[in-house]
Amino acid sequence: MSELNLFDLALVIIAATIIAGISGKFKQPLILGYVLAGILIGPVLSLVSNTEPIKILSELGIALLLFIIGLELDLKRIKQVGLLSSLIGTIQVIVTAIAGYAISLLLGFNTTQAVYIGIIISFSSTMIVTKLLGEQKELESLHGELVLGILIVQDILAVIALTVITGDSITSKTAPMLLLKMGLLLIASYILYRILPVFLEEAVQSTELIFISALTTMFVFASISQLLIHNFQIGAFMAGVALSTTRFHHEITGRVKPLKDFFLVMFFVTLGMQMVFSGFQSIILPLAVLMAAVLIIKPLLIYLIVKRFKYSNRTSFFAGAQLAQVGEFSLVLAASGMLLDPKNITQPIFSMLIVLTITTMVLTAYVIKYDDWLYSRIFSKLLIRLGKDTKEEYTQIKERMRNHIVIFGLHRMSERIISALQEKKKKFVVVDHNPEKVKNLLQRKISCICSDMTNPEAYEQLNIAEARIVISSVHNVTANIILIRKVKQENNRAIVMVASNDEAEAARLYEAGADFVIIPLILGGQKVVDYLTHLKPKEIVMWGKKYSEEIKSHLKENSGKN
Repeated sequence: MSELNLFDLALVIIAATIIAGISGKFKQPLILGYVLAGILIGPVLSLVSNTEPIKILSELGIALLLFIIGLELDLKRIKQVGLLSSLIGTIQVIVTAIAGYAISLLLGFNTTQAVYIGIIISFSSTMIVTKLLGEQKELESLHGELVLGILIVQDILAVIALTVITGDSITSKTAPMLLLKMGLLLIASYILYRILPVFLEEAVQSTELIFISALTTMFVFASISQLLIHNFQIGAFMAGVALSTTRFHHEITGRVKPLKDFFLVMFFVTLGMQMVFSGFQSIILPLAVLMAAVLIIKPLLIYLIVKRFKYSNRTSFFAGAQLAQVGEFSLVLAASGMLLDPKNITQPIFSMLIVLTITTMVLTAYVIKYDDWLYSRIFSKLLIRLGKDTKEEYTQIKERMRNHIVIFGLHRMSERIISALQEKKKKFVVVDHNPEKVKNLLQRKISCICSDMTNPEAYEQLNIAEARIVISSVHNVTANIILIRKVKQENNRAIVMVASNDEAEAARLYEAGADFVIIPLILGGQKVVDYLTHLKPKEIVMWGKKYSEEIKSHLKENSGKN
């Protein structure tokens, strides 16, 4: 191993910070900035000549990434995503990989390269998609939950693919020995898993000790894995899974994440430094075709698969559009393939895959930001023409309502509103696009419709023209603006109340015509002021106990459903 040059390391960190900062300023993924920094100090300016020591650090970043994924992949969460999401995710990876393999063969790649490319384009970016959906407040939506489930399955399958790619070659002669070694690895992992809680009970007394204990656990698992199956990364992943079952996993994740982030910066900068521009013109056509495959064919396949399981056009479209990119795990697979045998992933192919991944990641940021607009303005009409929406209709409105209240979105806030309206015996109807939530309303004999905010047919059923108040608890500024304009167009007398994440969004909603914008943090602050002004300390404690009971009851209901 070459000696680590601290000046080169400093240059990598400085360049990554500056370029990633500029990337973030333009609302682009930080990964883009890291890769561009690597391209700048590597092939463009040739400021770093010896990349081998940095590659070692980047490999440690991969191990830490898998360790964190294992930590966050607790068994309860896998159970929550459901059998359906797992099945859809598995089918999606298989079908997309086959399509990518076939396209790669047609482009002239050999069989091994086609297999790599097919697998690589089948995975999406958990890091980017979950971050963007979280920012858009869409993780709790039906399509958000479905996409999250698919991404979890993809991560598991990616780890398996990484194990196969970087492990011993499997033949009829080596398979029995490999199975024996895998069995020994599982036995060793189980023994460590059993003694971990006892060890961590002592370590948790010290912040430093819990941190170093977590890293020790990772290196022990990884070292055993390296000795048995020649795969360091799979051991790191198994260590994370083992620790995820302990009560310390949240604290460990918080301690290890900054370290993981640092080493991952090394990984993505190293990817950029390995870009080769000579002979790049030979892969422009394959790059363009694969770009079309990821941006058009992949979302279309996901749409058709999700649609096959009786989801609505809207949910199927969102799932396909939000997964239309190549993920960071794909770069890990590509880098591992190139290290294993440069003939598998040549330097030009590797450069092509870097460009493909970064470009599709960047485009995803815009697709998720404007997914509501894209569906309501363009694709909803197009998809209806291609075939009838196969979504099961759940509607329960006994009579045509007048002077009533319409509530869009079934969330904790709207549940409180529903309870209050039921007590006051007010006429109201609830609209949500999640069939499971609407089924629950049907069982409670509450007037409801399974639809989304942009469906014009729903407005007729809801008799918006004669509604008194329209409330949206959905934290989506684009969808809320569409709702405000439609309601005001049909019934200018109706009071429109919508939810917002912050004051900037609230200003846009007021400009669109909202009568009242609900900003939870501001209303929460006002509620605290009211308590301090009008209640005695004992009364505040009493309300605290009441809310505590409600929270426990809600958590118990959710655990019962799962």
